[in-house]
Amino acid sequence: MEDFKSKYPKAKTFEDFRREISIIELATANGYQHEIKKGSRTPVFFNPTINDRIIIMNPQNAANQGYWNPEDDSDKGSLINFVKRRLETVFKKDNSKSEIANVNAVLYNYLKLPEPVKHQNRQLVNPEVLQNVEAHNFLIDYYKLKPLYKTDFFRERGIALETLEKPEFTGRIFNVQYQDPNKPGPVYTNVAFPYHLAHDPKMVGLEIRNTAYKAHAEGSDRSNGVWQSNMPEKLDRMVMVESALDALSYRELRNQNNTLFISYGGNLTLNQIQTIKELKTKGKTDENFQFVLANDNDKKGAYYDLMFLRELTADKYPSQRLANPKNSLKLAFASTSPQNPGADAPGQVLDLADKLIKELKPYNDQIDKEIEKGEIGKVVKNELEKDKIKFKIEGNQFLVEIPTTYFAMHQFNKALVQAAGLEQKVKLDKGVLNDYNEDLKLVKLINKNPELLIDINKKDLHKNEQEQQDKLNYQDLKFVILQPGRYEQLQELFQLSQANKESKEVLQWENQKEIVKPNPDKEVLQADSQIDKADNQNQKINQVKPKF
Repeated sequence: MEDFKSKYPKAKTFEDFRREISIIELATANGYQHEIKKGSRTPVFFNPTINDRIIIMNPQNAANQGYWNPEDDSDKGSLINFVKRRLETVFKKDNSKSEIANVNAVLYNYLKLPEPVKHQNRQLVNPEVLQNVEAHNFLIDYYKLKPLYKTDFFRERGIALETLEKPEFTGRIFNVQYQDPNKPGPVYTNVAFPYHLAHDPKMVGLEIRNTAYKAHAEGSDRSNGVWQSNMPEKLDRMVMVESALDALSYRELRNQNNTLFISYGGNLTLNQIQTIKELKTKGKTDENFQFVLANDNDKKGAYYDLMFLRELTADKYPSQRLANPKNSLKLAFASTSPQNPGADAPGQVLDLADKLIKELKPYNDQIDKEIEKGEIGKVVKNELEKDKIKFKIEGNQFLVEIPTTYFAMHQFNKALVQAAGLEQKVKLDKGVLNDYNEDLKLVKLINKNPELLIDINKKDLHKNEQEQQDKLNYQDLKFVILQPGRYEQLQELFQLSQANKESKEVLQWENQKEIVKPNPDKEVLQADSQIDKADNQNQKINQVKPKF
């Protein structure tokens, strides 16, 4: 009996495709751009049209080349997976054909291109950069590290010198000067946050910052390494943030001791989560220890929270991320014990399902309540319906579909903490604005200008009589339903009380009728512009020593 290759000699197997087409070549031919500064040992490519970023493994070997998507842990694998996951976005899909047939068509069509076209595609990426990719190790000798002495950058970000001198941060922040011996030029002094692994004192990377500059040193191991403060004698909590600036700001705002701060530089990976868990085992903890998730108050921050929570719950409630519909995230929770494909979901999974549905019921009910109102239009109702979190028991799995909005993911994260019994072990600690550094600047600005708090509250969630008669639009509903009132958040942040003069003034605005319609984006922008303006004024006044 003839084998497939003998019968169809011109047919290509998946192995043939992988040998003849690299992911890098196909990606760059279809709009992906090499982000050289984002990765040396593992090149990063970004497609701005569909907002898709991939990281390449084995860039020198097409036959063994792989990829993964840092925003979706189910989107990874070989050339075949790369094409399959991008049918209908990057590549055309014929709905009359099977998925495999569509993948084959994409790859066959590419191989049929004239050789000059394919050669031109290969030149879209600098071949010298990729050829030297393995040689770009982290060369600490190129970077002249010095103890922190130049602190203007921190003053601009509202961080007090006293905070930098706390024991947690001694020897964990440096000034740095970089000089490439092959490219002599001006030498700048920047701030450097070193990256380490859990059990190795060797430095594996540097995050380099200044007022208008943000980068990682060439060859930094951003997949495994994290910036970390000094381990306290007793470890009560680990605070995880996206930026070391947020760690410093959190320390100044919260003033908590016995804390280890962790920053992963704005891009959390599963390997970094493992590093964080290993760091926890090095500390002296007790039953009251807490992980504090203080990521940014945005969609990416909520996704990082979810990544970490899924890892913490994996032993009891393992979950898999499925290929999901557009603008949603689909998770399948199963049992740790193997089940027959047709078996019912085990009691452990059903118990989690019951608890999650109960915790999320108020969220979905509030959306239903707004949908039932007669004064809103069909378009608004459809948009609100999309914000609901959906559930389904299918075989031995509990399926959850979460809209990829900050509000929905954050609500799910809070519910998962409760349903998995982690409320004593995990704290979701979000800032008022986007991150803790913005909060710190706002606190200091309001301490100097108390009337700003009154002005922010004046434009909060209240409407005058005429506006109450108007139909709510979608943005109004999103803000009112899903985001806590900014006034209450600011009250808590500034620890205001009835006995405080500024607080009394703020509370008077609660009953005012001339308050305007809320516009959260405008409010934050206004606050930011005033913060920036105040910062600029402070820089001119306090050139020698900051006065906070």
